[in-house]
Amino acid sequence: MFGCENTTSSTINNTDNNGLDYSDFSELMILDPNLQLNMPESDYYLYFYGEQCTWCNTIKIDVLTTIALAKDTKIYLVRVKYFSDISEDIDLGGTPAMFHIVNGEVQEEFEGAYDILDLLKELT
Repeated sequence: MFGCENTTSSTINNTDNNGLDYSDFSELMILDPNLQLNMPESDYYLYFYGEQCTWCNTIKIDVLTTIALAKDTKIYLVRVKYFSDISEDIDLGGTPAMFHIVNGEVQEEFEGAYDILDLLKELT
């Protein structure tokens, strides 16, 4: 099993549920870990989340809203349940996490809810 990253902070308030769900973006789900660094775009992001991860669920609407609104940025989704769900070339410490991929290589890594929320502001 793969666990949620501990984020040292009090709370993030995200009570706005605009009805978005991961299933609304099924075309962006990467189910095969071998494809995570081999998508058609040369520049994209991978968002790793766990369905039982408290922090992932806390920022879920922010992530999905950004995906829906981002015009010039491609963000793929990777549901992590087991270590085998992660490419061997990605060093994922916990969820939530986001990786910026350029030409098949990790360029930047954002781990934890607060780092991801800061990044999302830049992407919209």
